[in-house]
Amino acid sequence: MWELGMGFYLLAGTICDLIKREIPVMYLMSGTVFAVLYRMFSYKKMWHISIYGAVIGIGFLLLSKYTDEQIGYGDSWMILNLGIYLGIWELILLLGIVFGVIFIFSCAGLVCKKLNRHTRIPFYPFLMIGYIGVMVW
Repeated sequence: MWELGMGFYLLAGTICDLIKREIPVMYLMSGTVFAVLYRMFSYKKMWHISIYGAVIGIGFLLLSKYTDEQIGYGDSWMILNLGIYLGIWELILLLGIVFGVIFIFSCAGLVCKKLNRHTRIPFYPFLMIGYIGVMVW
């Protein structure tokens, strides 16, 4: 049930990112609360796995700050939420799927002349794809 809840949460964020190109702070804060509550009330009581996942999310937040939001703060904050929710190992799998799909999408867009190297791609839909991939895996 928690997995379905996070799936719908990511779907709402994906729609928001595609329409507005930004993610509301209250939405992200609610995701952090959801992830922490999941870890508190889940049978998966391995907090160290969540803390390591959160460290990766914090790394992405720092990356957002020092690259002038080449990866947006909202996207990085969602990676932090997913790190708390999934833990480090599933987060690494998710990020592998995400960056693999982005690579394929970008290459296809460049070859078809639909994208150029300055095109900004919304990241949230790829997080949704990665999450579905982890849940199917």
